[in-house]
Amino acid sequence: MSLRSVCNTLIGNLLVFGLLNYALAEKPKLLDGDLIHVHTTFEGAAIHDRPYDRSKVIKNSEWLEHFVVIKEEKDRQGVHWVRVGDFVSLNKTNPKGWIKKDDLLMNQTALKEEGIYKKAIVITRWDEKSDEIAGAKTRKAPMADEVYVYGQALTISAIHYVYDKREDFLSGETFTLLGRDPRIMDPEKPDGTILGWVNDNMLFKWNTRLAAEYDKSNYPRKAAKLYETREDVSSIILKTQDPDAIKEIAREDIEKTEILPEDPRFPIKSREKEVAGYKIWEIGFIGDQIVAGKWVQSTVDPGKKGKLEKLTWANPVDVLIVFDGSGSMFAYKDAVINAARQIQAGITAYWMQKHPGEAKATVRFSATMYRDYEESVHFKRIPFTEDPSEIEKFILNHDFGGGVDKPALFNGIAETLSAAGGEFDKKSIRLLILIGDMGNMGLSYTSADPRGHTVETISKHLKKSRSDFYAIHVADASDYEPEYRGVINSFMEQSKSIMENLDQEKTEMYQLTSPQLIKDQIVARVVQIIDQRYGTSDFVADVAAGIRRIGSGSLTGTILEKRAIDIMIQNGIDPNDYVNKNVTPFGTGWVLIKDPESDKQLFKHVVLMDKDEVERLISLLGQMTKVSFKNVKQGWMAALEHETGEMVLANDNPAVIITKHLGIPVKSGVLSMSFTDIGNLPASAIKEAIMEFERKLFLLRAVVNEQEIKITEDDDSGLQNYNVVGSTKHWFGAIRNQRVWLDAEIYMP
Repeated sequence: MSLRSVCNTLIGNLLVFGLLNYALAEKPKLLDGDLIHVHTTFEGAAIHDRPYDRSKVIKNSEWLEHFVVIKEEKDRQGVHWVRVGDFVSLNKTNPKGWIKKDDLLMNQTALKEEGIYKKAIVITRWDEKSDEIAGAKTRKAPMADEVYVYGQALTISAIHYVYDKREDFLSGETFTLLGRDPRIMDPEKPDGTILGWVNDNMLFKWNTRLAAEYDKSNYPRKAAKLYETREDVSSIILKTQDPDAIKEIAREDIEKTEILPEDPRFPIKSREKEVAGYKIWEIGFIGDQIVAGKWVQSTVDPGKKGKLEKLTWANPVDVLIVFDGSGSMFAYKDAVINAARQIQAGITAYWMQKHPGEAKATVRFSATMYRDYEESVHFKRIPFTEDPSEIEKFILNHDFGGGVDKPALFNGIAETLSAAGGEFDKKSIRLLILIGDMGNMGLSYTSADPRGHTVETISKHLKKSRSDFYAIHVADASDYEPEYRGVINSFMEQSKSIMENLDQEKTEMYQLTSPQLIKDQIVARVVQIIDQRYGTSDFVADVAAGIRRIGSGSLTGTILEKRAIDIMIQNGIDPNDYVNKNVTPFGTGWVLIKDPESDKQLFKHVVLMDKDEVERLISLLGQMTKVSFKNVKQGWMAALEHETGEMVLANDNPAVIITKHLGIPVKSGVLSMSFTDIGNLPASAIKEAIMEFERKLFLLRAVVNEQEIKITEDDDSGLQNYNVVGSTKHWFGAIRNQRVWLDAEIYMP
């Protein structure tokens, strides 16, 4: 046989062998084109070599071990098995074996009921006579056996999401698998979302979206109060008791004039009741420790009190502006200059108007200009100054150029924080504002940074400096040719990745291309920080006086507490000396919706939604508003069929369908009719309904885009005009797991 024949035979055999291996490779199962990620739901779940009980156990899995699904089968007893493996490619997996479906978390999102995420709040019970706090124990299995208990008990009452529910047949107890967010964003890091199994008797189930929120729009008015029983509230309405003699269990802080997105609301526990024409609600609340009608307060060691008093009223705000100094950014230089000018010019007037009884806040600015690594000078910075003219001079003297090849964005942040380290005031609240159009390394954004900077190292820098991180992206990828869109989007992707590693309440990101809006946004953000500075001073003063303890779970939110902790650490003070056992109790009570004396609204309905749900509502309203009033019956039926994937009949009620699939309250009277009755309405009624849906559609789009809207009405035509007048924060929660509280009256159809 010739050498050529031998080679051809060998090559042929190798090809056959390769094709055979390719054909035999176990591919991952796909659902709608996506991988199916699963996780083991208890530690020690058995992985078998075959799909039946008596088969060999290859190994016992770890808690929340991650796999992808290869295929599924049922054995002769009807037990459902899943073949799992590690993902290699869309054509190949590394098979690990068979696991019972009951031992796996098959869903990557929380469970829903009638379009609404199932939620639960931990009920923390605390005996004031005991040092023990009866928190909710988290387990690595839905079993009562204490061997599965792990980590610290949950003593902070917050809204959690339900991923699974199982009964332990040995103990007869039921356990719920809880998560911090409504979806697992990174399947390889499920413990970033999943908390563990919690006994049902430690949970308050909240499977609606409706909550109560203080109505801050009608001040001045009396503070809203929370009462223990329905009888207490009824006696106030019926005037059978002196209101001052009825013991309240919580009271609204009327000094706080704004409700922030991250502030807690009050889940509505049951349907509203009515007493003598006044509506009342039973609500759940997360609050301070309350014993005998008073907040639990602990005395502060006099020696430690002095340390805290020195921090009171002396918290400056240090603002670091890190600005892309490339040629494309020249148009935005005035936004930064004018923002610094406006803040310093208005700070005295703002102080005298808003906080006249307190020491005036000091705001210091530092500016950094970064350019391409390939430029001879790619980092320039001016130290902190209170003089905006110094910032103006620094920016105007900068030579804007370059910026496409390898902008040194990460290096700009890193060197700024390193240089500012010795300049920070120990009592300051710190904010780094990043402004740019493309990510680190520009066209080479997928390449390694020449100085070794990464998302992780920049995140560590920001954490170490205890600085907020605020990113403004001044470009829209859709305005660029396709080959440049990845470069432009890299700014947002890198910024989001940094934000995911930081405290979400201290991060923010906007995409703005208007210099005026950029200036307004910088001003709004710094003013918000100044407000928090005044609030933090009050918080520290209260801690020093023993009025408040860290971890007390104030009804007004936690951001001031976090800032106070940062300032303590910056000054060498241990916050643990002032901790109130890190416990916030959950309870229920009754409230009046309106004040019987003034008839002013005390509470309003709000609805909790995530970004996907809001966008789905926008999609539905978008379809419904495009329909001609002449064809409204068929048009709205088609819109709901498209949105729900179900057949819609003429006698169906749109409100019922919307509530079932989107889980939202529907207020429109038109939508409460059947499609047949809607089709018989006069044209004026249909036009009015469509106009109202258009208004809500515009407002919802503004929420998604974090825009502030001003609505005006034309005197002649009566038509409404919608104008974007700035940016405002609506969303809270982790990046890609954001949620929003929406006023039901304003936003719901």
